[in-house]
Amino acid sequence: MRKTSIGLILLSLLVTPLAWAGGGGGAKTGAKFDWKTSSIIKVADDFAAKIAGQDYKGAYEMGGDTLREARTLEAFTADMKSWRFDRPGKVKWTNGNNALPGGNGFKLMGTYSAADGESYAVYMHLQGDAHVEAKTRNRKWNEKTIWKVMDYKSAESMGARLSASRGTGLDWFLAICAGLLLIA
Repeated sequence: MRKTSIGLILLSLLVTPLAWAGGGGGAKTGAKFDWKTSSIIKVADDFAAKIAGQDYKGAYEMGGDTLREARTLEAFTADMKSWRFDRPGKVKWTNGNNALPGGNGFKLMGTYSAADGESYAVYMHLQGDAHVEAKTRNRKWNEKTIWKVMDYKSAESMGARLSASRGTGLDWFLAICAGLLLIA
């Protein structure tokens, strides 16, 4: 019984952060947005290409107000380098869903494949028509929608980071706690 309880606690500790990182939400009504054929892909690809080409200032300027309010150019550049987006490579977008409250944005998920052969999961949040006041914004995106990048991050798993000696302090703390729970 005790091992079952510990197992359930450990499972919830591992799964809950993944659910939070997933973002998502948003409206489920109306016609489904066909992200695969929309201009959102070109915006995401252009943004990722600027970073892979080490044009951080160009990518930063392509980003929306939300990206620039949250980080300075220096912090943005440091983040892109720490997530290893500064190497030549390309993103293949494989999934997308409404994101942000009220369907104000969209989340693309995919795989970044570096020229050296390494691949890892990534995601990007984009906001449609961010220049329009939120209360009057058209949430039925189409070919006229202007997309702005809000965030671009690595979705590499904790286990992958630890095995490649890139684990953060939080990664190590969670791994130690999980190990202690298994021993108890």
